[in-house]
Amino acid sequence: PRNYLFRRYIEIVSAVRPQMFFMENVKGLCTFRNGAVLEEIMERFSTLSLPYHVYPRLVNAQDFGIPQKRERLLLIGAVSPIEDMDELWAQTRTELLAEDTHYFDTVCVRDAIGNLPTAAWSGTVPNPPPQTHYQRYLATADSVLHNHTRSRHSALAVDRMRRVGNGQDASALDEQINSIYGGAYGRLCWDGTAPTITPRFDTPAAGRFTHPDENRTLTPREAARIQSFPDNYIFYGKRTSVCRQIGNAVPPKIAYFLARVARTILSADSVSYTH
Repeated sequence: PRNYLFRRYIEIVSAVRPQMFFMENVKGLCTFRNGAVLEEIMERFSTLSLPYHVYPRLVNAQDFGIPQKRERLLLIGAVSPIEDMDELWAQTRTELLAEDTHYFDTVCVRDAIGNLPTAAWSGTVPNPPPQTHYQRYLATADSVLHNHTRSRHSALAVDRMRRVGNGQDASALDEQINSIYGGAYGRLCWDGTAPTITPRFDTPAAGRFTHPDENRTLTPREAARIQSFPDNYIFYGKRTSVCRQIGNAVPPKIAYFLARVARTILSADSVSYTH
C-alpha cells in the first residue's frame, strides 16, 4: 500500500492549492510498473481543478557536494509553466557558486566525519574544530555534539566486521550471510563516497555502513553528517526513530538548493495565481 501514498500527496496538493510543490521519491518510481505509476502521477496533477505543470528530474546527492551516492526522483510542480527548467537549474547553481565556491565540491567520507571524536554510549561528545570546507559548512559554535551514539553489536557481528576490509563486504567472509541487502557488512572507505543512507544504517547486515576503521556501524551523527545535516540539529526519540528520521530525509543541502529554485519560480513576473 505504501507504493501508492502518492495519491494522498495529490489529495493534499489539491486541497492546499499551492503555487508550486516538490515531490521526492525513489529512482525506481521511473520504472515501477513499466512507468505506469509515474504516468498516473503526472496525469493526476495535470487534471486537478487547479492543474499543474510537472517537471520530473533525477538528482544525485553527490552532485550537490554531499558524500553520498543517493539517487532520487524529484517532481517539480508549478501552476505556471516553466519555460526552461534546465536553464533555471543552472542559474540556481551559478548563484550558489557565487556565494560559496565550494558548495558543489566532491566530498568523501573523510571530509564529512574524519574529525569526529570517539563515539560515546551517551551520544554527547566535545565539538571538534572543523578541518574541511564541508565540516565548516555544517559546523556550529556549540561546545558539544549530540547523537554521536555507537550501536551495540553482537560478538558475532563485531567479528564479521573485523574481517571485512575497506571497500569489502560480506562476500569477503567465508560464511553464508542471510541478508536481503546488497553490500551487507560492507565497510566504508575514507576516500570514497558512501552509498544511500537508509533507516537501517545502524545494522551491519543492512548495507555498507561499517565505519572505515572501527568495528561498528555509523553513529546517527556520522550518518547525519553524510546526509548534510548541520551539527546543531538534534534528533529525538528512540534509536529506530532517530535512524528513520535521518535515513528517510531529503539531504538538507539539496533541500536548500530546491528552496532557491522555488524562490526564483515564485518571484518570476510570469507567476500569477488566484485561489
